[in-house]
Amino acid sequence: MEQYQIMRAEEEWQRAGAYSVRVQGMNRQYHISLREEFDEHDKDGTKYIVFLDDEYPVATCRFYECSADSVILGRVVVLPEYRGRNLGRKVVNAAEQWIAELGYKEVIIDSRIEAVQFYEKLGYEHEDDRVEKSGNFDCIRMHKQLNEMSGFEAVVFDMDGVIFDSETATLGCWIELSEKYGIPEMEKTFLACTGTTKEKTREIMLGTYGEDFPYDRYAKEASVMFHARYDGGRLPLKPGVEELLGFLKSNGKKIALASSTRYQTVTAELRDAKLLDFFDEVVTGDMVTKSKPDPEIFLLACEKLGVAPGSAYAIEDSYNGIRSAANGGLRPIMVPDLSPANDEMLGLSEVVLDDLLCVKDYMQQKSGI
Repeated sequence: MEQYQIMRAEEEWQRAGAYSVRVQGMNRQYHISLREEFDEHDKDGTKYIVFLDDEYPVATCRFYECSADSVILGRVVVLPEYRGRNLGRKVVNAAEQWIAELGYKEVIIDSRIEAVQFYEKLGYEHEDDRVEKSGNFDCIRMHKQLNEMSGFEAVVFDMDGVIFDSETATLGCWIELSEKYGIPEMEKTFLACTGTTKEKTREIMLGTYGEDFPYDRYAKEASVMFHARYDGGRLPLKPGVEELLGFLKSNGKKIALASSTRYQTVTAELRDAKLLDFFDEVVTGDMVTKSKPDPEIFLLACEKLGVAPGSAYAIEDSYNGIRSAANGGLRPIMVPDLSPANDEMLGLSEVVLDDLLCVKDYMQQKSGI
């Protein structure tokens, strides 16, 4: 499975990895000469991030000081065959972490015009649309202020399978129905539906079992079974929920929920568990038009919180949820529930952790609190 090693390259042999990626990713693709690609800033004092896949360099960026408080970050390159795995976002995040540790407050990027939206999702802003030439490309200068928690301003939680152990409970109800009515491969079909809206689940079920499958009747029966067992605060919490929410609240972080479940159900379950007051915003499946893996629900949560997607972590358990968060430019953390992290999830997630207590430790380590 894909597990990338992050190298902070300062020595010449380490910088060779960055140069290798740039030669393959830029010189060959854009026919840029070596003299144009390697400029006066490729020297001692400039720092490089290099991502390694089994010791093979696959992504890089560099930064160098331009004032006592600021650095210029650039030469963000991912090998063509590794694109589409969110390595560009990861390499920038790794650089920002190092930059913050060094005490700098601002990052400046001269973004190619076609990459402006990518950097906006990571929290970068530009004062105007003035285009300037940078090497072979037309660029717009963008800025980002680094706060004490390395760009981490908010956390957006999924609910089912992250806050509550509800995916296991719901699967149990559907398995009972499948045994009662002789429905084959229900667990496999159920897992394909995790993280999606009721409408998307219906679409998946009908696509699997045929248009005459009585999904609405079965869904109602499963719902009655579920609520009879778990309403009134009986739905079990996942380990570390209260500790993580308390940590975030005490450190002034904004907290939102982005669940594909209906608003009435979400707020009732959070209220019964005495967790509702932790959340600044609650965004649910009946507030959006597109289901996960589309990023609409996460982008709306960030909009309501007033934060850039790149400044927010997203905590998810499902494949569709991680895809949704990554598509929106958030920083996905996967805490697997029913489905383990596969190669795709390892590539899309900033990190995969065992439980929410591990998430708390990870955020403490990142923020230095």
